[in-house]
Amino acid sequence: PYTVTISISASPLSPLHQDSILAYYSLNGGTFSPVHLISSGDNEYSGDIPPQSAGTFVRYYIYVADSAGNHILKPAAAPNFTYSFLVGFTSHYLDNLEEEPANHFWTIGSPMDSATTGIWEAADPEPTNSGDVQPGDDHTSDGVICFVTGALAGASLGANDVDNGRTTLRSPLYDLTSITQPVIRYYRWYSNNSGATPGTDFWVVDISSDGGNTWVNLENTNETDNSWRKTQFVVSDYVTPTNQVQLRFVAADLGPGSLVEAALDDIEILGANPLGVKNENNNLPKEFSLKQNYPNPFNPTTNISFAVPKRTSVTLKVYNILGNEVATILSNKEYQPGNHSTVFNASKLSSGVYFYKMSAGNFVATKKLLLVK
Repeated sequence: PYTVTISISASPLSPLHQDSILAYYSLNGGTFSPVHLISSGDNEYSGDIPPQSAGTFVRYYIYVADSAGNHILKPAAAPNFTYSFLVGFTSHYLDNLEEEPANHFWTIGSPMDSATTGIWEAADPEPTNSGDVQPGDDHTSDGVICFVTGALAGASLGANDVDNGRTTLRSPLYDLTSITQPVIRYYRWYSNNSGATPGTDFWVVDISSDGGNTWVNLENTNETDNSWRKTQFVVSDYVTPTNQVQLRFVAADLGPGSLVEAALDDIEILGANPLGVKNENNNLPKEFSLKQNYPNPFNPTTNISFAVPKRTSVTLKVYNILGNEVATILSNKEYQPGNHSTVFNASKLSSGVYFYKMSAGNFVATKKLLLVK
């Protein structure tokens, strides 16, 4: 499992709703499922995202609410923006931009560009406003160079930010045809929350699979993040991986009075590791099992985990104390060997004791759960 731990150091939410401290996670672009985070003392709360097979892309975000229904999300724009991690991927290519930029075949400029200052360049960035607007360092731990919109910004706000239009940066062409489930990762810095009209300009990232003839949007946000934010995505979710995949990064100041700065570093291509998948089989469950739901008691959602040692169809139903079926969670849904989890939403049921029953081939197991409203 992958443990998520959060620390609530200060919050206007008081008192906290103990059943509404959650991490929501999504597997390979699927729907989000909740994990309840339980207090471990010292204002810390922890919970486990279930184990996953090699080749899994996990996205997650944090949700905390108080008894009045007020809530906070981290990241603030979740679920459109989330934290994420990869399971069983290997790096195939990393460009930390520390070599001569011309050797990377990056392209600065586009016929649609009109910015007069803050043009993309490969350089050692100079911090603006103590680094809150433009960073003073690149992302690479032992490097100094990144792409940045006007490196010599100086301490004065607006000294060399993006002004009077857009500036475009295009990556080299990447050949992804030999990589299994290719993922592209990069780290970016974007700030637009200063000036007379803050938050009005957008950071835009597009991807092409035909060398730049057509583009599909990856990012389009006016959310400021004055930090090196990791962004990663599965290429096939947007375009077909080819030998002409290219990225386009656009920073723009199209309105009056905005202060726009952007930076880019450590562009990496990863792929699912077939060897990792093979090794993963050694850790597959040896037998069927049904785990106790958590949390328990619950209201109104709870997680139910189970394991299957081979490819099989799973049925999961809920019964009341009289033995009457009251809900079907899974109906002959096919699962690959491994550990799995699903969410039961009992919002339509009344408080009481219930039983959930798993059927998979000849395997049948039943456990008790308690709904408290």
